[in-house]
Amino acid sequence: MKGMLFKPNIWKAKLKVLQEYRETETRRAGKALGEINQEPDSYYNPFPSYDGTWGFHYKDYMDKIVYAKPPYHEGEVVYVKEAWAEYINTSEHLASGVISLEEAKADIIYKAGMSQQEWEEIIKENGNPWVIKSTIMMPEWVARCFLRIFPVRVERLQLPLTEKSFILEGGNAAIPQLEKINNLWVWVYRLELEN
Repeated sequence: MKGMLFKPNIWKAKLKVLQEYRETETRRAGKALGEINQEPDSYYNPFPSYDGTWGFHYKDYMDKIVYAKPPYHEGEVVYVKEAWAEYINTSEHLASGVISLEEAKADIIYKAGMSQQEWEEIIKENGNPWVIKSTIMMPEWVARCFLRIFPVRVERLQLPLTEKSFILEGGNAAIPQLEKINNLWVWVYRLELEN
C-alpha cells in the first residue's frame, strides 16, 4: 500500500475537515507533471487515457501529446504519512516479536493529535523516551488513517479556489503550499476516510 505525505499543519487542518465532511481534497504537482510544468502555458486540454495516464496537447504542435501518469489512482486506498514519534525501541521490539502490533501501536504518538507546545514538551523532556521518526519513511503499520481516492482529475491551479475546494483543502493552512504550485498543472485527488 502506498503512503501519502502531508505537512503537520496541513494534516491537522484536513483532520478537522474529515471529521466534519468525511472527505477532503489535495492538489499536487508531482514529478509526473515535471515536463509539462516546465512550460505550463504550452499545454492545454488534458484528457484521461484508457491506461490511467493523462494526455496533454502541446500548443505549438497539434500532433504532439505528452502523457503523464498520476502517482495515485481512483479506488486506491492509501495510508497517511504524518509526523510521529515512538517510545524507545518500539519498532525493534515489534520486529523481534517481544511485543504485539497492538502493543506497538499504543507506543506511538502523532504530532497532529496535539498542540505544538505539547509536542515540543514531550520531545524535549530530559531522559526523553520518545524518538521522532521520519515522516517520509513511516511504515503502514504506524498509520492511524487510511483514505480512499475517488476520481482523479488534472487542472491548472488558479487561486483563489472555490469556497468548497478551499474548505476541503484545509482552509488557510493549505494556502502557503498551494501558492507554491499556483499556475501549474496539478493532480486533484478527492479523498474519503476508509477507516
